[in-house]
Amino acid sequence: MISPKRIHPPQNWQSFELLTLKLWGEIWNVPNEIEFNSESGSKQKGVDICCIPKNEKEYFGIQCKNTKLFCKYGKIQKLTKVTIDEEIEKAKEFKPKLEQLVIATSFTKDGELEEYLREINLKHIKSGIFRVQICFWEYFSRKIQEYDNIENWYLNNQNFVSQKSVYVSFENDKSEKNVSPEFIKNNVTYRLQTEDEKLEEKTAFQKAYKEFQSENKLSFINRIFNFSNKISDKILTSDKILINGVDIKSQEYIESTYPKQKLGTNIVPKFLNNLIKDEQEFSFKIKIKNDGRSVIDDFKLSFQIEGDFENVQVNPPRISELKTYNATTWINDRFGLFEPSKNFIIQKDTSISKKIIVTPKLAKEGEIKIKWTLLARDFNDEGELKINIKPKYIESQKTMYVLRTEDCKSEIEYNHKMIEGNYQLNW
Repeated sequence: MISPKRIHPPQNWQSFELLTLKLWGEIWNVPNEIEFNSESGSKQKGVDICCIPKNEKEYFGIQCKNTKLFCKYGKIQKLTKVTIDEEIEKAKEFKPKLEQLVIATSFTKDGELEEYLREINLKHIKSGIFRVQICFWEYFSRKIQEYDNIENWYLNNQNFVSQKSVYVSFENDKSEKNVSPEFIKNNVTYRLQTEDEKLEEKTAFQKAYKEFQSENKLSFINRIFNFSNKISDKILTSDKILINGVDIKSQEYIESTYPKQKLGTNIVPKFLNNLIKDEQEFSFKIKIKNDGRSVIDDFKLSFQIEGDFENVQVNPPRISELKTYNATTWINDRFGLFEPSKNFIIQKDTSISKKIIVTPKLAKEGEIKIKWTLLARDFNDEGELKINIKPKYIESQKTMYVLRTEDCKSEIEYNHKMIEGNYQLNW
């Protein structure tokens, strides 16, 4: 997937006002008539740029608001309703009166402010006051690309912030990836146990007991079988046998053991193998490439992970790595930070995070979004990476015994795969 063109706002107010003047000259089809308000400061009366657009009869005004969205350490600056109210009140004093006021800003879209402006416009229409339009940077970015002369001037001739640009992706240079974790899909049948199956189950346990005795395996299981052997006569001859105060011959106890799974003819591996759940973890790394014309320095990348998953983490270092391990990537719940010690990226160079490990939900199809924000000296950017989760299934059959006919049924059950292994310390 090719990264879409990203156009970034200027870093100073003079450049932003000049861009606004040229762009609205094209939008209003008055490239030579549009001009800056000759007054400055409070005398501007809320209008930085003004003109009569083509086919209009009244003046239109523009108020420019160019402010950095982020400080280096993450402090967010916002365009507020109070600021909008103040600029509208100033513009009411502009002579001659305005037909429309445009608030042009380098901030990203804000739905709450857009709703606020709609309410203001309804009041202004009733009162015969000018309409108010707010144009966020998304509007600028879209309109710049509609006019080739503006795009070429802005990106190529003016040495604006387009000189700085990053491409944030996964390690394979893609902004979207697919993963297919494997799970067990059991077709489960609940039914009555036949007499032959009861005999088969008893024979399997007897066989397992003999194999344990002959191979001297798992002494604690041997003790269980020996204990069972010692009380077997009592179980056969007594009306009641209590274990921890529970009568294991009672109908109530027998019913509590159901439904129970049908065992295979060889049950020994179920005791011998050290089986653990294969949770189908997958991992990714975040890659930052400087694809601009200037060094990006004093930077960090914060990100938020949203979507369908059980857990996300960064593996801690092995004990053998403690002296040399360089921690650059941190995860706290769903929030992460990537901040390498080499805190700059030269042109065409890259910086890659540590491996981020995700545990998906059991048999859940969905998506994960990694919303990132890059903060650097005199530069910031934001975007999104996406992971599509499409599980694969291993079909399996499973039989569960029940006591009553009315409990017989069929259903689908999903499970993790079980694999042989050991839980080990991270040496």
